[in-house]
Amino acid sequence: MAICKVFNAYCKDNNIKLHKENFSLSYDTNIPRQTGLSGSSAIVERTWNCCWSTGQIHTGLPGVLYTWTSARSLWHGVYTPINNGLLPPLQLISAQNPSDSGKVHSTVQQRWLNGDEFIKSCMEEVANLPLEGRSA
Repeated sequence: MAICKVFNAYCKDNNIKLHKENFSLSYDTNIPRQTGLSGSSAIVERTWNCCWSTGQIHTGLPGVLYTWTSARSLWHGVYTPINNGLLPPLQLISAQNPSDSGKVHSTVQQRWLNGDEFIKSCMEEVANLPLEGRSA
């Protein structure tokens, strides 16, 4: 839903006319669970491309999104298309015995809202990593 909202805002901000027809969006994935392949990020990226193709808009936008969430913004991200030609060669690394990240992540937002200083400092540090990556 968030990527559809971002897409709609992008189109409004750039005076891109969209069809007034509704559409349905569904997905399935063959990305193995817990392999560090960012299944949810892949769904966001494919949804972005789906929105562009549904609107029959061809602007040459890349399929790579720079995603940044500030710890100050309470979980609202900023998604900016970047030229995938700027990316270095990427390597895939996975763990033999992955753990369920949901167990770790499930309490983070509540801990943040409760004022947990450790969570706040960690989230602030992690939130700045994409800025460094984008600069690189």
